[in-house]
Amino acid sequence: MDMDEESEKVAVELAAQGVIGKRVDQMESDFMMALDYMIELAEKDEDDK
Repeated sequence: MDMDEESEKVAVELAAQGVIGKRVDQMESDFMMALDYMIELAEKDEDDK
């Protein structure tokens, strides 16, 4: 497939945005899991008092 320089730049940018978007989604779900875990620990600490 032949692409001129401008088309190649656009293709690379779109691919990069897809990768970055996927990483952000992954980070967001990991962050929410960590947040849930911290809340759970805090609730257990309160129950012990």
